[in-house]
Amino acid sequence: PVPFINKDTTILLGSSALLSISGGISYLWTPSSTLNNPTSFRPIATPTVSTQYTVMVTDSSGCRSMDTVTVHVDVICLDPFIPTAFSPNGDGENDVYYVRGNCYQTYELTIFDRWGEVVFHSTDPNQGWDGRFKGKLMNAAVFVYSFNAVMTTGKQVNKKGNITLLR
Repeated sequence: PVPFINKDTTILLGSSALLSISGGISYLWTPSSTLNNPTSFRPIATPTVSTQYTVMVTDSSGCRSMDTVTVHVDVICLDPFIPTAFSPNGDGENDVYYVRGNCYQTYELTIFDRWGEVVFHSTDPNQGWDGRFKGKLMNAAVFVYSFNAVMTTGKQVNKKGNITLLR
């Protein structure tokens, strides 16, 4: 068979693309981990990185043919957003302090108490501060942060300011 496959496409991170092929009676797509049904003629692809999919098509005579399609994944890079307050009170909302953003090449967040002692430090944007220091809950207070990052675009971000811990 001569398979027909839809053209390469671009999606935003978190979105899906409908792949489509015709010209056979059975289909096998690889890689299959980001497809809802790797044996469908119209699987839904939800990759988190740009991915080239290959499909093996078999016709009614048992003849096989292959084709490929690439789903490109665009990531929209957001400037860091640094909240000015959080409330680690166990209500499930705003209990952990994070600098919001993505596309970090390097990341460093340091939080100080009013005496200048470091109460939190991280180089991992996925690690937030739960309002504890040495295992103990901190009282409601104003803290100082220093945030330094280099974005994948090359942009440097250096900010300092206050964070209010509310109880």
